[in-house]
Amino acid sequence: MKRLLPIILAFALAAPDARALISRDPNFTLLWNGFNSVFVRDSFVVAAGNDGLMVLRYDSATSLYGPVTTRFLDSRPARLKVTADVMSVQTDAQTLYFYDLSRLPELAQLGYADLGGTPITDFDLHGQSLFVCRGFKGLWRYQLTNYSSPQFIDSSMLGIHYVQVQSNDSELLALDDYNGILRYRLDTVGFGTFIDYLYIPFRVSSFLAFDSTIALSTDTDAVMLARFGAAGPTIFDTIGLFSVPQRMYAIDTMLVVTNDDMNLVEVVSLRSFTVFHSYLLDAPALNKQAAVFERYGENFIMFAGASGGLLTYSLDELWFNPAPRQGLGRPGNITGLAMIDNRLYTAGVANPLDAYSLALDGNPTFDTTYLQGLNQVSAMTNNGDTLFVQYTQMKRVFILEMRPESLAFGGAILNDADPVVQLLFNPHYIDTLRSFFVAQETKVRLYTISDPDADSNPGLILPAGSVSVLGRIRRIAVLDSVLCIASNKGLWLYRIYNDFTTDYRTHIDLTAEANHLLPYQGKLLVFDANDMVVFDITDPALPVVDTTIAMPFGVYGATFAEDRLYTVGPYGIMVFDATGPLPSLLDYGGRSGSLIAAENGIVAVSDGSAIHIFDLRTFRTDFVNNDNAGPESFSLEQNYPNPFNPSTTIAYYLPYPSRVDLIVYNILGQEVITLVDEVRPAGIHTVEWDGSTSAGSPASTGVYFYRLTAGERTETRKMILLK
Repeated sequence: MKRLLPIILAFALAAPDARALISRDPNFTLLWNGFNSVFVRDSFVVAAGNDGLMVLRYDSATSLYGPVTTRFLDSRPARLKVTADVMSVQTDAQTLYFYDLSRLPELAQLGYADLGGTPITDFDLHGQSLFVCRGFKGLWRYQLTNYSSPQFIDSSMLGIHYVQVQSNDSELLALDDYNGILRYRLDTVGFGTFIDYLYIPFRVSSFLAFDSTIALSTDTDAVMLARFGAAGPTIFDTIGLFSVPQRMYAIDTMLVVTNDDMNLVEVVSLRSFTVFHSYLLDAPALNKQAAVFERYGENFIMFAGASGGLLTYSLDELWFNPAPRQGLGRPGNITGLAMIDNRLYTAGVANPLDAYSLALDGNPTFDTTYLQGLNQVSAMTNNGDTLFVQYTQMKRVFILEMRPESLAFGGAILNDADPVVQLLFNPHYIDTLRSFFVAQETKVRLYTISDPDADSNPGLILPAGSVSVLGRIRRIAVLDSVLCIASNKGLWLYRIYNDFTTDYRTHIDLTAEANHLLPYQGKLLVFDANDMVVFDITDPALPVVDTTIAMPFGVYGATFAEDRLYTVGPYGIMVFDATGPLPSLLDYGGRSGSLIAAENGIVAVSDGSAIHIFDLRTFRTDFVNNDNAGPESFSLEQNYPNPFNPSTTIAYYLPYPSRVDLIVYNILGQEVITLVDEVRPAGIHTVEWDGSTSAGSPASTGVYFYRLTAGERTETRKMILLK
């Protein structure tokens, strides 16, 4: 059944206009453990995640790292490089940040450089000279004054396609993957003097220079060793491997080689040129930047964990001990959030159920761990003072009831091992029973729960049937006696009778997949794409679209607290006044996520890799009308989903009408397709890319860049197409 009687309201008409006043930087950050790259110095780790940088300190008593310092960036860090005491950080927005490492754990910012335009394939810092690879556009040199305001000096176009650069004393090595390694002498003026090159056409994807040796990763299962000597550049050895080398690290007399697709590390002895390999236990993220370091006379390599955390392996013991030494106490993805009586409850894939006390300003302090030894939590919800937690390995939903300063076990609901999408408790009685729903990817299981009686009977929990729908279930909601199920095939409505049997009523096609469902004032809110669709389902056999409200961005999670509706999605938090017949937008901003919990104006959100806490008690609720509500400056958002298949959405904001060019490039800097080429009005805009080229053929799997040019402003971000 199609949507009926749609009434489309512009965002400006649906609510008082709001500028994004919620700061992107949270008041507090907790359990940040989803890292993209790591660097180790002394007893500190600098780890980059989606939101920025974190400094962690090693505790020899526990052999764990604990967070000390957090720095948020404008975009996701994509690459870290260290020169002496300066760490350079490249983001997906083609910006560079520079930090002083000499006073760790303090991480003082030295400067910031915006190098938007042609995508950066690599860079290196040498003193105050910044060398930038721009693919077919050449190798560029900038002069940095106080690590800010980069001044273009000169460029080299001797190579065809520059993909990597590394400075070494007074020389510069650059990889042109069409030819080989080019060597330059670093002069004080201009670009530098070309010396010679090591000709290796189309065979090398990366190199690593250390001491007087250059290791070259090839397109076969071998690594080549080369030198630039007095007699010219030469390859003096080729060492066979078990896999095609993709990432290389050097420490002491060892060359460490990894492959992104194999859980394998190979170590080459630079003394004997022999190789041993080890299949690593657990799940290190070999496709992300690792760190090699020495501690107490032992050599290590540290990886970000594929599902979060830090994993450290001893290179000296790797040949007989491939097990990691745990780096973080809470290493896994976060899958549940709840707030009850000024306490924050959280759990995850590898994390147990933890409770934190929240101070008046929202500052979390760890209290205790419940059900010690159990983790693998796939879903969590709460109703008043009761917490429901799905433990995957136990195949049970545990019911935990709030007691003074503690949680008490109140029963368990047995289900199968299928992945759980959502838990939902319906507090409304039918006779003496209430209902509980466990949504899995292909079905929704219904249970009845009876209250405890005077004889301390804990109450009975009994299965009452299940409902299966077409497609993969995303979310569920219960409105009065109607069960609402959103799958990737639309919205399904079922009547729930007094004996807890169910009866199909209708199916509604949606213009996009519903990301979230929520009852509101006797109606059903369906969040799909950037719309809030309000359904009147008084007659579940004939639902009616009451209103469609365009919002700044989509919604993945939502919760009510006091008189507010709080939502979180791919671009941040939205706060609504929930006292009227329709939610009225008050403000938005903050950090993205899919989980949200709120109480007394304190809001916690999580994208699975961290928990960010915002104090939203004092933001204003009286807004002056503004027809161009949105961010206060030009912005290009990260595409979502990312990685994607088959399509993805790109959002951008214009503070004033502008001529807009939005172009997708491949990693070689070649144009793939133009998505926008026209004058667009001020405001928030979205455009979808279906993964096709300008010729209409499907683009191949790989990394792509999308560049937005609006007037004199340009910004570039990276995305990944997977098939």
